[in-house]
Amino acid sequence: MKPQDGPDRISAALRRLAPPRASAGFTDGVLARLAARDARRRQRRATRIALVAGAALVAAVAATLFVGRPEAPAASTSASAIRTEEMREEYRRLQAELERLRRVSERDAVLYLGGSGDYDLVLDLSPLLDQRVDSPVVPAMQDLRVRPAQARTAERREP
Repeated sequence: MKPQDGPDRISAALRRLAPPRASAGFTDGVLARLAARDARRRQRRATRIALVAGAALVAAVAATLFVGRPEAPAASTSASAIRTEEMREEYRRLQAELERLRRVSERDAVLYLGGSGDYDLVLDLSPLLDQRVDSPVVPAMQDLRVRPAQARTAERREP
């Protein structure tokens, strides 16, 4: 390649060419597209503003309707109160049953456990009435002890 064929020669050839002329409707077309683009932007902006205003209106109406009303928390509180009362009633029923079991006498030595049309479950406690318990009865939950696994393993190994 010769030095005369370099970038300077190409630049000189391009300068000699006449500048291109736009077609007759080119300017009008560009201006119309710009106007349409601006119109779309305005439409999108108006839509966004309308959506934000609508959301604010819904929030304001909801706040007006629900803020300061004691009914909503009271419903959950009443459900909790009902459940608490049910538990208290069950506790009273179990206490009464326990007292009845503690007062078992010679004539009540047979304990009816329930049944169906085909069978009845009864428990005869009369053999236990003659036995005397000298040590206090400890509920099972009070006798539980949490011990490390090594201690339980060592207890099992001892003869």
